[in-house]
Amino acid sequence: MKQLTLLIYLRNDTANTLEKRIEYMRKSENFFPSLEGRDGVTLLSDNAILFDETKSHDVFVQLCSALHGPTHGQGKFPYLVIRLESTDGWLASGVLPTEVSTALKSLNVPCVP
Repeated sequence: MKQLTLLIYLRNDTANTLEKRIEYMRKSENFFPSLEGRDGVTLLSDNAILFDETKSHDVFVQLCSALHGPTHGQGKFPYLVIRLESTDGWLASGVLPTEVSTALKSLNVPCVP
């Protein structure tokens, strides 16, 4: 059974997205692991990540800690965490990146153009 968690970065700054923040943390001190190709992690947008914590709990905890903690974040990087019981009632619409579409379809989320 999947344990889904959606993390939404709430800093409304197009020059400093969550994706860019993660890349900065990775380069600055080799602090954070790459999310690319990691099972259980789907970057839905520049500012939203879907985690299947049965596969990626460690990465989820590291990211939250880094965004909020004293080493890198100092609380300057606000985010919202939503635990999801199921994907019932979800619908994805529009032209989705292939990786996002594949991940959502694997969760039985209907995707319509």
